[in-house]
Amino acid sequence: MIRQILLVILFVTGPAAATVAMAEPIRMTYEEFHPYSFTDGAGEPQGVSIDIMRRIADAAGYEVLFQPTQNPAGMLEDLRSGAADVTSLLALTPERLAAGLATEKLGAFELRAFVRGHGSVANLGDLTGTTVGVVRGSFAVSGCAADPLYKTGGI
Repeated sequence: MIRQILLVILFVTGPAAATVAMAEPIRMTYEEFHPYSFTDGAGEPQGVSIDIMRRIADAAGYEVLFQPTQNPAGMLEDLRSGAADVTSLLALTPERLAAGLATEKLGAFELRAFVRGHGSVANLGDLTGTTVGVVRGSFAVSGCAADPLYKTGGI
């Protein structure tokens, strides 16, 4: 009798287990936003939202493919187009997805430091103890103020 019950359980759960094992991976889009989601030096996705998704997917028997994007607009576009199934952003419900898609990307900016070619400066740390000029009233002023070297008087 017990053997027959076990056979019935295996017969019923076998196809379900095979379905989970053969399920398509979940595609998650994320952006560089420490400490929630980012790509580490080895090119691997890391962060709180990445860890949470890995644990949920692992418990459910799914694999996750992480897809980096440049900004929140790109993440939402990946969701809208079907290139991603989930995001680390706000779109966990249809209502939140609709609210997020109401935004428009205006552009992006980066803070860069330029040095003379063939000089002795190879990285930001090489500027320690030097004077760095910025344009008054520009984003560079607030950007420099956010840099640890600037805050500590290193540059």
